[in-house]
Amino acid sequence: MYVIVQTGGKQYRLQQGDTVRVERLEGEAGGQVVLESVVAARTDGGLEVGQPFVGGARVTATIVRQGRGPKIDVFKYKRRKGYHKHIGHRQDFTELRVVGIAVGGAELTAEPVAAGGPVETEEAPVDAQAAAVEEALVEAEEAAVEEAPVEAEEALVEAEEAAVEEAPIEAEEGPIEAEEAAVEEAPIEAEEAAVEAEEALVEAEEGPVETAEEPSATAEPGEPTETELPERESL
Repeated sequence: MYVIVQTGGKQYRLQQGDTVRVERLEGEAGGQVVLESVVAARTDGGLEVGQPFVGGARVTATIVRQGRGPKIDVFKYKRRKGYHKHIGHRQDFTELRVVGIAVGGAELTAEPVAAGGPVETEEAPVDAQAAAVEEALVEAEEAAVEEAPVEAEEALVEAEEAAVEEAPIEAEEGPIEAEEAAVEEAPIEAEEAAVEAEEALVEAEEGPVETAEEPSATAEPGEPTETELPERESL
């Protein structure tokens, strides 16, 4: 069974034991209110729609608490008018818990709820089942952890350490020594070859100059050389 009630300019669909927040109603926490503006009711006999309300239908609820909703910002602005306004607002509400529904002589009632808060008796078995399932899962996880192959992990670690110890360290040292030997021998030979090439180039450049400075070697017999030429008398 459920009903649709109207309060505070709004409509709410309620069932036995529901908790709902409506626009603020007069009363203190722990008190009871009766909502008679039932616009529709669903029973075993079918759906009954009021015109505008269902005759003889009412909802009895207990006030759980009076409170205020979250703060909202209200900003008003008009361009080119120098007008802007900023205010905040928190809407008041009343939290109700349905304890009784009466429609056409049939009435569902429940024990009144204390002001401290609602007592959800219907959800207790569900909570118990959930707790039992959680405990079973925890026990299964603990058993799995205890039976975990710890020895296999230790064996794997030992195998990794053995592989690291037996790694070809000598193979790593071999290429290093070969590289050092190549570095030591190759540059020396290259430098010597470069020096020899430079010397040969210098000799090739100086060769024609020396032959030009030795005319006596190519002069024919009987011809005076530069040293034998007589000095000209000054006029």
